[in-house]
Amino acid sequence: MIVPSRTRRLRPPRWCATRPDQRRVIGLSRTRQLPMPPWCATHNDHRRVIGASRTCASSAGRGVRLAAITATGDRGGLSGPVRRVRVVAPRGGRSRAVKRRPEPPGLPDTRDPAPGVVEGGAVWDCVEAGAQVQVPEHVADLRVQESRWVGGRLAGVRFTGLECRDTEFVQCDLSGAVLDSAVLSRVVFTDCRLTGTVLDGAQLTDVRITDSAADLLSLRMARARFLLVENSGLHAADLYEFGGEHCAFLGCDLGEASVEAARLRETDLHGCTVDELRGALSLRGARISPDQIVPLAAVLLDELGIQVTEQPPISG
Repeated sequence: MIVPSRTRRLRPPRWCATRPDQRRVIGLSRTRQLPMPPWCATHNDHRRVIGASRTCASSAGRGVRLAAITATGDRGGLSGPVRRVRVVAPRGGRSRAVKRRPEPPGLPDTRDPAPGVVEGGAVWDCVEAGAQVQVPEHVADLRVQESRWVGGRLAGVRFTGLECRDTEFVQCDLSGAVLDSAVLSRVVFTDCRLTGTVLDGAQLTDVRITDSAADLLSLRMARARFLLVENSGLHAADLYEFGGEHCAFLGCDLGEASVEAARLRETDLHGCTVDELRGALSLRGARISPDQIVPLAAVLLDELGIQVTEQPPISG
C-alpha cells in the first residue's frame, strides 16, 4: 500500500452531496444530473491526493501535467488504494499558419540606375535596369539583389555563378539562356520569354513565374521550395530528377513534359494539361483536381503497360 508523505483534504464542489439525487446544477432552462467526481465520498477521510504533479514531454514538445489520485473508499469488498491518472493539456496552444505560396521579393521604393554594361563579378544592389543595358555572351559571378529588370535582352546569354535575391524580371527575354546552378531566392518572372531556358541544378526558393512562355524549359536535377508557375506554357519541359517541395503548377500546359524520376511531394497541378505527360509514375504525393482524373488515368495506364481491350469471345 502506498503511504503518502503528505495528505491534504480537498473541498468537494458545491453540487456534491452524500446522495446522487442531491447532486444537481440548475442551468438556464433545465436541471441535469452530474456524476460524482472520483475523489468525492461521504467522508472527508476518503478524499486524498497522493504525489505531486508530474510533467512529461508530449509529441508537440509542450509539457503535460499528470496528477495521481487515490481513493480509499469502499469499492465493493475490494481493499487497497485505487490509482487514477488524469492528463491535463496545456493552455494557450495555437496552430501556426501553413505557408503555401512563395514570398514576394522585398524591393525598396527607390532604386539607382543600373550600369550600362553587365560585368562579371559585379554586384547590383537596389538598381533599376532596362532594355538599354548591354549583356555579353558570358557573365560570371553576377549578384543581383533588391533590384528590378524591365525589358532585359538576355537571350542566349550564359550565366555562371548567378545569384539573385529579392529581384523582379518583367518582360525580359531569356530564351535559350543558360543559368546552370543558379541560386534564386524570392525572384519573380512576369510576362517573360523563358523558351529553352536552362536551369539545370539550380536552387529555387520562393520563385514565381507568371504569364510567361516557358516551353522547353529545363529544370533537370534542380531543387525548388515554394516554386509557383501559373498561366504559363511548359510544353515539352524537362523536369528529370527535379526535386520540388511545396510547389505549384497552376493552369500550365504540361503536354509532352517529362517528370521522370522527379519528386513532387505536396505539389499542386490544378488546371494543367496532363494528357501527354511523360513519367507520370513520379507524381506520387502530388495534388490534382477532379477533372484531371480521367486524362491522368489514361497516362498512368500507358506508363504501366495496361491495355484496355474488348472481352474475347468464349468458345463453346
